[in-house]
Amino acid sequence: MKVFLFEIKKLFSLKPVLLLLAAIALQIGLTFLPVQRSHDFSLSIYKIYMLRLQGEFTEEKYSEIKALYDSYSELLASHEQIELDYQNGKITLEEFSDHNLKYHKAFAEHKTVEYILQKSDYYSDIGGECVYFYDTDWEDFIAGTKFDFIVAFSVIFLIISVFCTEYQTNSRTSVFTSSNGQGKLCAQKLILSGAAGLVVSILLFFMRFGAFAAFHDGADNLIRNIIGYSQFGEITIAQYCINNILVKSAAWAVGALFVCALSNITENALFTAFLSFVGIVCLSMFGGLSTIPWVYVFLGGLLSRNYPPDISPLWLIFSFMIKSAVYSEISLKLWCGPKRYVRQPF
Repeated sequence: MKVFLFEIKKLFSLKPVLLLLAAIALQIGLTFLPVQRSHDFSLSIYKIYMLRLQGEFTEEKYSEIKALYDSYSELLASHEQIELDYQNGKITLEEFSDHNLKYHKAFAEHKTVEYILQKSDYYSDIGGECVYFYDTDWEDFIAGTKFDFIVAFSVIFLIISVFCTEYQTNSRTSVFTSSNGQGKLCAQKLILSGAAGLVVSILLFFMRFGAFAAFHDGADNLIRNIIGYSQFGEITIAQYCINNILVKSAAWAVGALFVCALSNITENALFTAFLSFVGIVCLSMFGGLSTIPWVYVFLGGLLSRNYPPDISPLWLIFSFMIKSAVYSEISLKLWCGPKRYVRQPF
């Protein structure tokens, strides 16, 4: 028990704690940065309409939006002819001025009303209870939380020290002379690493989600109200985000064991960091790996997307168990192997 407590103290020494605090500050700070995601419609006009329509989707509201869209489309289509009529003296200046006022309003709002009509069509198609609310901030937030580089940096750099410290300080000789020097100590390090990867990632993910939810309403609405999320059924936006956090945090627990395996292979912190980023971060950038069944094979594929509706929880748990067993076995074999030797510091 003393050895395990010592490993915890070593893992969460001053530098790792400062790193973790900086990561928490960055996660919270990210929620206040302006989102760069572009939209084909005006967010300010969309917000006005959502406040006007706010509440349950009804056929009356649906008909109102259809009628407004049709009138705007007709007005825009007739603008060229109205100009010609004015130039030819067929309509008065007053009539032309009245048309221009309506035209400019229609021109400014047409794309936004078209999007609201698409949303209304979507609500009509999926059926069930749907509500209008300003969902764009939540849609952008979810889209922006696919791969979290802050969590990646934090977990990888935190876990590297678990094994590499002994390798690079030549302390493995003294460690191996103790009764806990081989299998037992290695198992404790692996348990600690997996737990640390899980807890740290949950903490960082929840910090970002919590900070965002504190300043944005709508988390209690069903996720299916956002276009493209009808497959998730009757769960709220908050529940979806929490599910996403838990799945990704479990993946980072396995990722921590992957870093441990690399630490025992390379015996060097720098090489371990490089290979960890190649094996997790770089692979997350290949879009093809984020599809089924690759998400079961590559951690980067799972971490680069949000919780997919077509994923099987049983297969996901099974893949986590297999990978955890493989990475742990690599660490145990190399740490306890009879032909291991102590390298000089790099």
